Amino acid sequence: MKNRQSFLGRGVPAALAGILYLAFAAQLDWAEVAMAAVAGMLALTALHSIRRHQRQRAEFMAPPLGWLARIVGKLASDSWRVLAALVVSLFAPARDGALRVIPFAPGGDSPRDVARRTWVTLGKSLTPNGIVIFVDRPNQRLLMHKLVASGESDHMNKEWPA
Repeated sequence: MKNRQSFLGRGVPAALAGILYLAFAAQLDWAEVAMAAVAGMLALTALHSIRRHQRQRAEFMAPPLGWLARIVGKLASDSWRVLAALVVSLFAPARDGALRVIPFAPGGDSPRDVARRTWVTLGKSLTPNGIVIFVDRPNQRLLMHKLVASGESDHMNKEWPA
């Protein structure tokens, strides 16, 4: 049973790296599938090397499902918001974006805290309307750039902001 858990623990990050590669490639042909397999194997090799040479064990942590659902909803709403801004910019001068400060509890240097910061940075930058510029750990906040400034407030969960 331990060998199976070890295989799954190693295979999941490799599979995710391959899937992410295919998502960013935005096409599905044999060359891209081969490159996804290479990306997955490189991720697996890097993870194995990190585990062997570090005192703290690298950890894979899946984000909460509720947070993922909020990110998907934000992806849809931000897509429409950016599309509307692009249509408006055809007839009027384009507006500048805005910098926003989001409360965020970054945690420490444990593998789980590092994984959570990575997920939050990815999730907040995945939507077309914004990108995380800086994780300000001492002041417990994220600095973001929004293409289209809006009055909506982000979900104020300091641990898993969406």
